[in-house]
Amino acid sequence: MRGMHVIAAVAALATSVRADPDAATELDLEAYLAAVGRSNLSLAAQRYTISAAEAQIGVARLFPEPQLTAGVASFDLARSGAPTVLELGASHTFELGGKRHGRIAVAERAVTGARHDLDDFQRTLRGQAADAFVDALGTRLVMGSKQRTLASLTRLVEKNEDRHRSGDIGELPVTQARVEAERFRGDVLVAQSEVHNAELGLGGFAGSARRISPRGDLEALASRAFDASALIEAAKAHRPDVRSARAAVELARAKQGLAIANRRADLTVGIGYSHSSEAAGSYATIAPTPSTDMVSATLSVPIPIARWRYRGELDAAIAAEGQAEAQLRAAELKVEVEIRQALARYQATVDRRKLYTGGILTDAVKVLDATTYNYTRGGGTLLEVIEAQRTVDDVYLAYYQALADHAHALISVELAAGIWDLKL
Repeated sequence: MRGMHVIAAVAALATSVRADPDAATELDLEAYLAAVGRSNLSLAAQRYTISAAEAQIGVARLFPEPQLTAGVASFDLARSGAPTVLELGASHTFELGGKRHGRIAVAERAVTGARHDLDDFQRTLRGQAADAFVDALGTRLVMGSKQRTLASLTRLVEKNEDRHRSGDIGELPVTQARVEAERFRGDVLVAQSEVHNAELGLGGFAGSARRISPRGDLEALASRAFDASALIEAAKAHRPDVRSARAAVELARAKQGLAIANRRADLTVGIGYSHSSEAAGSYATIAPTPSTDMVSATLSVPIPIARWRYRGELDAAIAAEGQAEAQLRAAELKVEVEIRQALARYQATVDRRKLYTGGILTDAVKVLDATTYNYTRGGGTLLEVIEAQRTVDDVYLAYYQALADHAHALISVELAAGIWDLKL
């Protein structure tokens, strides 16, 4: 059922684009990532590397083609009656030492590496798209906070105007409240622009200039506990970039085997047929020759003097294998470091989020309500109300940033571990 939901959401996305290119399509994270996997242009381009690598297997399967030779070995231009000799031959080179098998092995290892590289590209792309999704959700939260602040200041302006008409306060508090409200109105416009741009960015990941509106709740994203050792062990075994590095070692070994095979000499076997016509005229008197048919066979073996003395291809292959093994160890170390760093950042965001869920948001609102209540009854100043309102705005913005940072950190943990089960 969940898969059908994703397919339906992607279909709705395509339909909405045809209906109204400027309309934003609402998608949850799973449906959005499915759309990215289907339509991202960079991913589509990366997939061609698999086709190109697979084509090299066909190239590696080629073997030397037989050669057919036909021609005139001799022709009497002086017309002295010398015989004309016609020749027909065929030759074929037999590769020894497993060269063809070695080429195929190299090509197959290259395909395996290309597939792991594609998987790693998808892993990275999924993380980038998920981060953009979280940022888009964050911009909506910020816009909502700015709109609530503007609404609160608008009510304050209206109350000040009522008090001014009743003679309770002068013109200055009304003007000051109106200035503050207009300042926040500008902040709301900026926030709306950031929401629009974030939605366009989501569309870009999905291969279009259309807007995608994210559907999700950062506040509902629960904190999780991870076992660092288990994550590291699993990532070293299954993360695509590590598997790609491991495939690179196998590729280097296959190239080394091919280099050894290339040092073996090949055999060329040839057979030939020649026909000599009967001599005529004066040539026949001097050196009479009857019409003849002859068959020949040859075996050619190169003398590998240069191969015995120079082994550059083999030495390069041995060095490449050592390099690939070192890169594999570096990739495994990178995995461990990335996971430990991601877990440390994630725990920090969990602790930071707890600061805001522990009552600071409620306290800030209580201070604002009390200050506003006191001011409307002549017991405080407008500056105190404005300052309390700014504090509420700052606290909520910091809270929403903490929510976004918490989601980003969780994405980083899952990317580093090579897993994916994030739900928003």
